[in-house]
Amino acid sequence: MKYSVIIPVYKVEKYLSECVESILSQDYQDYEIILVDDGSPDRCPEICDEYARVYPQISVLHQANAGLACARNAGLDKANGEYIIFIDSDDYLISKSALSIINSALGANTDVLVYGFKKYFESSRTYGNPICNFPDCADGMKPSDFLMALLKNDAYTGTAWAKVVKKSLLKDNHIEFKNGMISEDIDWYLQIMLKAQSYAVVNEALYVYRMRSDSISHAVKEKSLTDNLWIKENWPARIQKAPVDDKLKEVLMHIMARYMGNFMILYASYNRQIRKKYHDRVKELLYIFDYAVTPRAKKIDIAVKVLGLRLTTALLVIANKLKKRT
Repeated sequence: MKYSVIIPVYKVEKYLSECVESILSQDYQDYEIILVDDGSPDRCPEICDEYARVYPQISVLHQANAGLACARNAGLDKANGEYIIFIDSDDYLISKSALSIINSALGANTDVLVYGFKKYFESSRTYGNPICNFPDCADGMKPSDFLMALLKNDAYTGTAWAKVVKKSLLKDNHIEFKNGMISEDIDWYLQIMLKAQSYAVVNEALYVYRMRSDSISHAVKEKSLTDNLWIKENWPARIQKAPVDDKLKEVLMHIMARYMGNFMILYASYNRQIRKKYHDRVKELLYIFDYAVTPRAKKIDIAVKVLGLRLTTALLVIANKLKKRT
């Protein structure tokens, strides 16, 4: 079997069928779908079972609610495919030829394929511009050159979705999602980038990422802050100690600086009491901005160096408020 499509399911009764049907409608058929019911309290468990009864390529795992990371790991353990595709259950594939297009772009030794996506803003019922400005010659590039090209083109994403990953790469290197973590995609993909030897791309938006105000990724929880801090506190040393060439280490630190820029926006979204609680830990991480190459990270780096952390954060708080009004 070529592909295992893993779909974690939790509180998505309204969206689940659209997601599953977008895969069932594919004109390429060498795949399985693994639905992982993460203890969903709505009708999702029944919907999953109904699909499995009708379609032999669909299997279902039911488990007590343990979070997205655990659900993805459970699906990976059951996967039979040569390649793994993660799809969030409120998202969907745009084209009926998505798997055919992916299959045509995969090289014989490709470890990771990155394909384009676009956002769907549920509140306004509008789509964003496609995000797929990838280098066309990816299959002939060194991993460090490929990742740097993504950063320069503002096309880097650290998500589990919109990627196809060779299962042996994950299994041989014991790469899995950190159970219980928010933003577990970041930690997972950093592990992959330390090990991947080859990349391929599809310069076309094949995936729709649904922007919901009630989704896990949009819920501001203190755990999101602490989990992101853990990544910034632990990964730079892990990168420097890794048995990879210096150029890849440097690019991964550029990626860490990009994540740091995004983290500062998140940090500024919390109230003053929480920010004060973590101020010293954030301050210790500002050195990561020395590796900044992306526009946001470079701007915040300059602001921090000129104004300091507190004033920079105050400006970001204002920027967050203005953004919410538009």
